[in-house]
Amino acid sequence: MKRICSVCKIEKKLEDFYRNKIEKHGREYRCKDCSAKKCKKYFQEKLKEDPDYYNKQAKRNRQNYYAWCERNYEERKEKIYAGSYIGHLIEKKTLIRPIECSQCLEKGKIEAHHDDYRKPQEIRWLCTKCHRKADKIRRENEHNTLSRIFPNNSSTKSESSNH
Repeated sequence: MKRICSVCKIEKKLEDFYRNKIEKHGREYRCKDCSAKKCKKYFQEKLKEDPDYYNKQAKRNRQNYYAWCERNYEERKEKIYAGSYIGHLIEKKTLIRPIECSQCLEKGKIEAHHDDYRKPQEIRWLCTKCHRKADKIRRENEHNTLSRIFPNNSSTKSESSNH
């Protein structure tokens, strides 16, 4: 399928447009080339205004990331431990990374997937695509579990807004 860039007016493949769920075709209205030009122009303007813009932005991003890590450490510590544990086993060569996905049998970059981070030794070896799908399913299952544990969580919000 093809689409016309609203900036350069050239018809291009959909892959030449960044993804955007809000847009009609699920892609940006600007092609990647035009988006890159716009970003470059914006960055150059910011540098003219403030020559230290890049360093300040990088520092702000680092600070935001570290703050996020601190805020979310408790809920992420099992994931961090599980990933470190597997990384350590691979490094020590006591665990060998396979060359193909255990689900679709595709060869390439294979990643360790934990269905439950509390069980770091139980892993499935998946390609990036299957790993993304498995993580999505795990997150949905966690959300459904929380909904069963706290069933009135969403209804209390709507009740309080009526009064």
